[in-house]
Amino acid sequence: MEELIRTKRKVVAVEKDPKKVQSLINRGIPTIEGDASSDNVLRSAGIDRAIGLVSTLPEDKDNLFVVITARGLNPKSSHSSKSR
Repeated sequence: MEELIRTKRKVVAVEKDPKKVQSLINRGIPTIEGDASSDNVLRSAGIDRAIGLVSTLPEDKDNLFVVITARGLNPKSSHSSKSR
């Protein structure tokens, strides 16, 4: 995310942890509180307009689910994932 921000890309973070949400907002990063595997949360984050999605959840299976969900909502966007 730091690289995207540094290169002045528009980003929206999706985070479940309210403390992390507040920290991201305090840094000026638009943030949606919720589960990235939810269609509604991804829509709120603007997946329909997204050029790409990066998922960095701890588990590969969760990243895969997010990527598949995002691809179903916006098949033209690029998707990447990496476990923490």
